[in-house]
Amino acid sequence: MDKTRLAIVDADVQFTEQLCRFFKIYPDIEIVAVEHNGQDALQKIKSLHPDAVLFDLVLPGLDGISLLRAINDLPDPPTTICCTRFYSDVALEATRVYGASYLLFKPIELHTLHPVIVSCTKMHRDIKRLSSAIALDSADQTHVEAHIHNYLVSLGIPSKLIGCRYLTEGVRLAHQDSTLLRNLSRGLYLEISRSMNTTPSRIERSMRNAISTAYHNGGLDHKLPHCPSNKEFLTYVLNNIEL
Repeated sequence: MDKTRLAIVDADVQFTEQLCRFFKIYPDIEIVAVEHNGQDALQKIKSLHPDAVLFDLVLPGLDGISLLRAINDLPDPPTTICCTRFYSDVALEATRVYGASYLLFKPIELHTLHPVIVSCTKMHRDIKRLSSAIALDSADQTHVEAHIHNYLVSLGIPSKLIGCRYLTEGVRLAHQDSTLLRNLSRGLYLEISRSMNTTPSRIERSMRNAISTAYHNGGLDHKLPHCPSNKEFLTYVLNNIEL
């Protein structure tokens, strides 16, 4: 069972004691901190790293909106659930702008708290996992692009030419989907034009210029018997590069 580590921040001591008694019936909720002062709560949240924070807007030391802003400035903020008697349009907008996951108004039925906390925490964890996966994919793509670029430069393709960028993207895309090489104009060039905001004809000319420059400078003459076409060169790279 994934436990939700919960911090409670509320100036009402009677209410926090009631919450502590209530959550004892739920083994998937672990209360790791109870604070009645916003500034003290922020220090506890920084040190204990709870999964969720249930907080009021009216707090001594540091008000609830300021606490919410500070929490969401942390490197790995927990999910935040506001539970308050203070109702105003400004409060509603502030909790939305500063990233509260949920807003409840007192008085509340305590049994409604458990599903809210669990669902908000699960959603928060899912978003973090997805963000991590996207960041990892982005880092992998950057690494692959750098590897392709360096290999092209080793073949004599001048890195300063725009054709080098198009060739790098072309090799990356063709490695993912070899069918793009069947018809360059309607396949690979079109895909590159979409990702790099240019035209297929410019891509074709720039690639041909970069390949011709490398061949006539001697970078390819010992590897290929003649100056290759764009398709021949891309096929050669894909057959020889390790990706």
